[in-house]
Amino acid sequence: MDYTFTQVKRGRFTGGRPIVMRAVHLNNFFFAIRHIIGILANTQNYKGEIVSRMRYITRLLSLNALAFPLMASAASAPPVDAFFQPAAVQHAALAPSARWMALLNGAPDGRNKLTVVDLDGREASKVVATFSKFDISNVRWVSDDYLVFSLSDPNAVSLKKPRYPGLLSVDREGKHIRVLIKFTWDTEFPAGGNNPLEPYNVPASRNPPGTNTVIVIEPHYGPGVDLSHVTLRSLNVATGAHRALDELPKLPFKSLHLDNVGGVIGGYTADGGKQTLHWRAPNGKWQELATFQVAEEPFSPAYIDRDQLYVSVPSGTAGTEAVHKFDFAANKPVSESIVETPGFDSRAGGIYEYGTNTLVGVSTEGDSEVITWFTPAMKNVQKKVDEMLPGRINIVNCTACINPKRVLIMSYADASPVEYLLYSVTDDKWQRIGASRPNIDPEQMAQLDMHAAKTRDGAHLPVWITATPLKATKPRPAVVLVHDGPWQRGVFWNWNPEAQFLASRGYVVIEPEFRGSKGYGQAHFKAGWKQWGQRMQDDVNDALRYAVDKGLVDGNRVCIAGGGYGGYSVLMGLAKDPALYRCGVAWLAITDPRNMHDSQWSDTAGTLHDYSAPALVGDPVKDADMLKAHAPILLAPKIKSPLLLAYGSGDPRISIDHGREMRKALAEAGNKPEWILYNDSEQSWSRPENKIDFWRRVEAFLEKNLK
Repeated sequence: MDYTFTQVKRGRFTGGRPIVMRAVHLNNFFFAIRHIIGILANTQNYKGEIVSRMRYITRLLSLNALAFPLMASAASAPPVDAFFQPAAVQHAALAPSARWMALLNGAPDGRNKLTVVDLDGREASKVVATFSKFDISNVRWVSDDYLVFSLSDPNAVSLKKPRYPGLLSVDREGKHIRVLIKFTWDTEFPAGGNNPLEPYNVPASRNPPGTNTVIVIEPHYGPGVDLSHVTLRSLNVATGAHRALDELPKLPFKSLHLDNVGGVIGGYTADGGKQTLHWRAPNGKWQELATFQVAEEPFSPAYIDRDQLYVSVPSGTAGTEAVHKFDFAANKPVSESIVETPGFDSRAGGIYEYGTNTLVGVSTEGDSEVITWFTPAMKNVQKKVDEMLPGRINIVNCTACINPKRVLIMSYADASPVEYLLYSVTDDKWQRIGASRPNIDPEQMAQLDMHAAKTRDGAHLPVWITATPLKATKPRPAVVLVHDGPWQRGVFWNWNPEAQFLASRGYVVIEPEFRGSKGYGQAHFKAGWKQWGQRMQDDVNDALRYAVDKGLVDGNRVCIAGGGYGGYSVLMGLAKDPALYRCGVAWLAITDPRNMHDSQWSDTAGTLHDYSAPALVGDPVKDADMLKAHAPILLAPKIKSPLLLAYGSGDPRISIDHGREMRKALAEAGNKPEWILYNDSEQSWSRPENKIDFWRRVEAFLEKNLK
């Protein structure tokens, strides 16, 4: 199967043009874009630096036609709880036959519940799993008869008693819950189990169709904490029985690629700082495709179509990832790309007909996720959905995608949290499942736009700005929100609770995709290597200067905020450029990058410290002076602005020592920070009461220092 298509960026980035996907007709098979939104109303172009995707005036009218309740706009902003309490609808998934749906519902002051709904209406809906001490997550169907899920406990003391996701199964009737993989080493749980696997086992995302089995990846460790190799087990979710699978070549794989039916098709081995990608060629033989240094992979597997492998390859001066067919005879990707998302890494992934390796669509990332369907039926379904829900991102999920009977829709926008709907293809009927955050009124939310700024040295800098409305009568106070990672993408065009909360309080929210961020090409990513506190920090400051120059922000009323690496950037911003920021909010902040190489400061060790950290952050010996010069703990005397500093004592990733020593250093320098410590809180601040309390304190802190 041959095809070529290229995605062109959305209108708000390209001068108000509609979405366009060019298609090439090869081998009598034609693939085209799912739809064209059209020229976006009121699009403004600030000298070619920003094109805004304005919200449709009629956006909610289509939702109202589907019986979505329209909330009356209130004079006051939504309360903190509306942004940070558990989502009312957290997940929905169709069974393979599309007759049943699994629904995960949350509650503001209680644990979530897993419900199975008979969409044909022949059986009553049933709550099949709920727990008093745990939350359910990672729900998926194994067959029409069984589901599997994991558990999380926001109250867990991570450093004292580590918890893993584990794996449990439940039948569709909710009569039998079984522990398949333990979530602690001494799991005590009132559910049936038959010799469950140890917590370090990881369920694969693919499983053999038509069976009640899942594939489990079992890691094996050498001396210390380093991974030696992995093997596979087949696990019966109905009985708990498991057995070793002997279908791997005699290679010490560190990670594996499975196809859509649970077969092993590829994997990585490692030797010191080098990795090798192995793949099963169409002739059935295993082949070495590439050997490379950590973080310097020349290409990576994107998806397969039966025996054909497609890989993501950095291309052009920016090194943005595009998809190429892999030529096994030449042992390299072909030169011509078939999927591109200009300005972004495509991050393409395959969508398959249930129970087969037949490719029916490809998902890509631009400003947001886009699915391009290859089957006529799903092209028509996507077109109908987008016409019904204009101006939104509509992710359509199907099981039988060649001849769909019923599809599940996840719909969202920048100002609208996720809504779930069902569409019956056979009788053209719509049904609303529910809203993830029913107390959020989209008309009270802000608009999110991506700006193309320039850094002080002329580099391209993507900057996302959330504001309501985008252009105010006069510049307003702002919060520069720095994402964590830092080697990840910070923002997609969707509803973000932190940015929207801050915007609802009257602040312009500036989120820079500084050098080192992923998603914008290898050149942008690698430009951030060994640049903590340097060019990465300059980019954060340049994003603020851009917003001030555009008249969007009052440069005298700006606070910088972030967690993890973002917290590090807060401290460096206050120390390095104190004139730019009136205050700072840092949570779980890294205060000394030198200690990222020391396992006593973190739960990470082994290969990450030996190879990735020296390349990405700096070598502890060769770059000792550079790391010391950009350690906030040593720059505390330079921080004069008010600072809110927050940590969790049970956090597994960022040790509380980071916070305590920074607090001490600031106090000794005469600038005692406002201190928040949540005992036994995990890194993600997953306890709802902690998140709500934290953002209430942030609101009060900003009110005191910016208004």
